[in-house]
Amino acid sequence: MQICHVTNHSPFHPLTKMAATILLGFTPLVSMHANLSWLLVVVFAGIFMLERRYKDALSALIWYALLAGFIAYADTCMAAAGTGGFMEAPIRVMYSFIYMLKVFYVPMLAAKWLIITTDVGNMLAALDSIRVPSAISIPLCVMVRFFPAYKEDKRAIKQALTMRDITLRRPLMYAERFCVPMLILSCQLADELAKAAETKGIANPTPKTHYRQYHFHACDGVCLALLLACIMLACVCGGLWCSR
Repeated sequence: MQICHVTNHSPFHPLTKMAATILLGFTPLVSMHANLSWLLVVVFAGIFMLERRYKDALSALIWYALLAGFIAYADTCMAAAGTGGFMEAPIRVMYSFIYMLKVFYVPMLAAKWLIITTDVGNMLAALDSIRVPSAISIPLCVMVRFFPAYKEDKRAIKQALTMRDITLRRPLMYAERFCVPMLILSCQLADELAKAAETKGIANPTPKTHYRQYHFHACDGVCLALLLACIMLACVCGGLWCSR
């Protein structure tokens, strides 16, 4: 298993990140105006800047601009063509896929913020501070720890396939040579995470100690207040603000 350690210098409390991820997970259920969606993306770009992840901030803006631009162009073409065909079946499928990506883009940004900036130990310490049962906190931390390690294994397999000149030009062979090692490594990764937890005394009923104690700061309050205001505005106004 590849070692993937998250160096934590985040100015935000881990509970703030988890709360933001949970809250924004409901945004696909709300009719949200494009301006409000852009505001949330800009907020997350600013958050990534505070986290000193400038590439992530820039990519968040660029990818959302591409998705929004494609959807706006397709809507304009459909409006100009009327209700007659305009899009063939494959293009309709692609349009639906890109539209779903746009709808879930903000929740995915929140999840990305949580995963790439929060160490598992820090998350467990934050959850223990609010008396979250271990039946909830431990699976959540293992899940968050799984994704960075999975990403490292995926990169290693792709590099090995490239060295053997196995590319997408031969899709069936590529799928076989990629999926089989990935499934095996995923099973091994789950076993190693369980062994590591047992080694660290996860089954010991005594209270756990942690290296760091977290406290809420002004940036946590500002972040949560801004996100809550955006969600409430979308719920109350039905996503119609600035549309007149």
